[in-house]
Amino acid sequence: MSDQRPIVANLDFDTVKQDIISYFQSKEQFKDYDFTGSALNLLIDILSYNTHYYSLASNFLMNESFMDTALLRQNVVSIAKRMNYLPRSRRAASTTVTLSVTKQTGDVIVIVPAGTEFTAASGNSSMSFYNIEDYTVQFQSTDPVGTIKTVDVVIYEGLYLTQRFTAEKNYEEFAFFDLGQEGIDTSTIYTSVNGSSYNLVLPASETLFEINGQSNIYFLEENRNGNYNMVFGDGIAGKPLNHGDQILSTYIVSNGADGNGVSSFTVGVPGRSDIVVSAVSAPTSGGGAKESTQSIKDNAPKWFQAQSRCVTTND
Repeated sequence: MSDQRPIVANLDFDTVKQDIISYFQSKEQFKDYDFTGSALNLLIDILSYNTHYYSLASNFLMNESFMDTALLRQNVVSIAKRMNYLPRSRRAASTTVTLSVTKQTGDVIVIVPAGTEFTAASGNSSMSFYNIEDYTVQFQSTDPVGTIKTVDVVIYEGLYLTQRFTAEKNYEEFAFFDLGQEGIDTSTIYTSVNGSSYNLVLPASETLFEINGQSNIYFLEENRNGNYNMVFGDGIAGKPLNHGDQILSTYIVSNGADGNGVSSFTVGVPGRSDIVVSAVSAPTSGGGAKESTQSIKDNAPKWFQAQSRCVTTND
C-alpha cells in the first residue's frame, strides 16, 4: 500500500486546506465526496488553521533564533549578548565651555556641582545641558576679592536624572536593576553603592585578570524593553550586594542628534550669579541615535571575531 500523506510544507491556509482535501479524495471512501458545505469541511477548516498557525510559529521561531534572519530587536540583542556585545546607546551632544568665576568674600574653593544646568537657545525652543561631574576653582588667600579664574567644563545635552535602588536581600547571584528610561547615554552613567563609586565594565575593557569577587564593578545590558539593566556581581565576577545596600545612579537622558550644533549657553549655579560662560570650545557635536538593529547584526559578529585584539592584514 502506498503511503500517501498530506503535504505540510505550505504555509498558506487555502493551500493547506486543499492539500488535506486532496488527501481525503485519494481514499476510495471519499473519492466522490462533496466537501463544500459539509460538516467535514468545518473540521478541515479547523485542521487547516491549526496547521497554518503552527507552521508560521515554527517559521518565526527558527528565524528569530539566528542573527542573520531575526527581525525583532530584543532577539537580535539577546543573540549579540552571547557574543559579549553591548549595542551602542543613544549619545548626547556635548562640548566644552569655559566658566569665569569671580572671587567673593571668603571664597577659597568654589565648586560647580554635577547636574548644574546650562541653557541654550535652539531655534524657537531651549535646550538643557548638564555637567556630569564636579568641577572646582581654587583661590589663593592672597587673591583679592574680584579676582577672576576660569575652569573648563564638559556639558551634555539632555536631562540629568538620579535613580535610587535598595537591595532587598543578600545576593549570591547577579543582581539586576532596570534603569527604566529611554534615551540614556550609557557613557554618562555614574553609579555608587553606599557612597562608594562602582566602575562600569564594558566588553571593550573587560578582562578576567583584573576582576575578582570583591571588585566594585557592575555591568550593563540592554533588556527586552530596550532599556538598560545594571548588573552587579555574584561574588566571583564583582562584589555581591547585601540586604539594605543603597544604590545611586545618575545619568543623562538625551535627545540624540537634536542637540548638535549649539554654541551659545547661559549657566545657573545656585547662589553664584557671578559665574558665567566666557567661551565655548566648539558647537555641540556627537549626538546620535542608539544603534540600529541592522547595525547590531552587522557589528556583533565582527566584534566577536576581533574581541579587541590586534588585527593584522593577514587576519
